[in-house]
Amino acid sequence: MRLQISSRKPKRELLNDCWPVLSWAVLDYYGFGKAGYFYAKRVYAPVLASFKALADDEVELWITNDTLSEVEDSVTVRLGTFDGGTLWEESKSIRVAANSSQAVWRWEADQVAAQPDRYLSVRSAGDAFPFNRHFFAPIKDLQRAPAQPEVSITPVNDHELHVNVRASGAARHHQRQWAGVEHQQAICRAARRRDAVGKHPGCGQHVLFQAADWSAG
Repeated sequence: MRLQISSRKPKRELLNDCWPVLSWAVLDYYGFGKAGYFYAKRVYAPVLASFKALADDEVELWITNDTLSEVEDSVTVRLGTFDGGTLWEESKSIRVAANSSQAVWRWEADQVAAQPDRYLSVRSAGDAFPFNRHFFAPIKDLQRAPAQPEVSITPVNDHELHVNVRASGAARHHQRQWAGVEHQQAICRAARRRDAVGKHPGCGQHVLFQAADWSAG
């Protein structure tokens, strides 16, 4: 059985920073999540999809369901390359009993052809679990070129901005920061928003940025 409950959900000993500092806390002094926060959010999800690499270079997809209800969904697995290519993409219906963990899919070694220039990703059609991916080599050995995300910002009203981020290449982390904005001799109490996300080529993310006293003028 795949990691479940007590083993995959360890106790966090340091949640947040009590002053601005570099540390292993997952929330910074201002209350915003660091990269570790988003990894912890995925690991602690009630339903988790994860890949298991086997000794013979085969790969299994496991679904861990910590809820008290059966999970029935359609999952899509993609074998992609870091330059934006898709080697194959397949979908399958799954059913996982409540409070259980099981392998729902398996690929032979020649189907995945494990190389450091590619990855497996899984997503849920019904948002039953968060997006996840599997690398075939340690991160330092992955063969990928740096990707520059494309960002567009659209003012909505005096207090909101819509920010769209799209990765043209594989961007493992992307961090965005906004600080206080001065307008008409007043310091706007603009909240700082910082997210760290794992993106695959062509994927996008929509962010709603809200500030206490924002002016788009």
